[in-house]
Amino acid sequence: MRLIIKYLFFILVLLGSQTMFAQNSDNPFELKHRLDNQTTTDSETEGIDTRLIQSDNPFDIATQPVQTTRATPIPTTDKVKSTMPDEAASKNYLFWVFFLVLAFFTTVVSIARKRLEQSYRAFLNDNFLRQLHRVNQGSFSLSYFLLYLSFFLNAGIFIFLAANYFGANLPQNFGWVFLICLGVALAFLLKHLMLFFIQIVFPISKEIKLYSFSIMVFSIILGIVLLPINILGAFAPVGLMKIAIWGGLGAILVIYLFRSLRGLSIASKYIMLHSFHFLLYLCAVEILPIVVLLKFIL
Repeated sequence: MRLIIKYLFFILVLLGSQTMFAQNSDNPFELKHRLDNQTTTDSETEGIDTRLIQSDNPFDIATQPVQTTRATPIPTTDKVKSTMPDEAASKNYLFWVFFLVLAFFTTVVSIARKRLEQSYRAFLNDNFLRQLHRVNQGSFSLSYFLLYLSFFLNAGIFIFLAANYFGANLPQNFGWVFLICLGVALAFLLKHLMLFFIQIVFPISKEIKLYSFSIMVFSIILGIVLLPINILGAFAPVGLMKIAIWGGLGAILVIYLFRSLRGLSIASKYIMLHSFHFLLYLCAVEILPIVVLLKFIL
């Protein structure tokens, strides 16, 4: 195979050299006596090209003076630059970001395949969610933690892509992606700490633990949904990128509403008795972070 490539390269160079020599050679069909009789005058100062052919041939056409327009050069400034290298550079770091995310997600799925299947069943079935919570209550699971971490990465990348799509003009580098992913992780950590504080203050620890577990399960499923959406939002053409960004926002909204309905079913027997506290929690913990997030994106 290598020998064939060498032969093809040699033939290509040979043909190129023959073409160059052929262009420099004299044309045997050119008539010398007619070229000698042709005189060309070019007035460069006034921009007029006059070519008069002096020949005894009656079929020769004497050209009239032709006004030629010279193209005015476009002034080049430092501000006018090609955006193609910048766009290519901006895609390079995203390639490595998704390479690391896919490598991490593949490793997590190979380790925690059973936990991922359980999370999917718990996402669809409320009874299985309660049963799964009773089985895992009081124990730390590394598999759930890694799947939850995968959600933080995909959610942060989506927020970064959506913010730039809507005109936030965030710096195109790896550091900003990491900071946004870290911000998402801190936001959910504060939410779980708030729930832990509520379960200590109010006698509803069982329901709060179940709701905190449901937040993790729904977030794991959302992280898997956002992974292909992020890839399309980063590397797809503009039309498909628009569909991916709005599709991601729609997926977040649908899963959030679904999780809120599960939360209402969990706290159904306490809503009427503690309506003020429930409304206070809903505004401070559920609605306010979403408003801040939408403000950041838009």
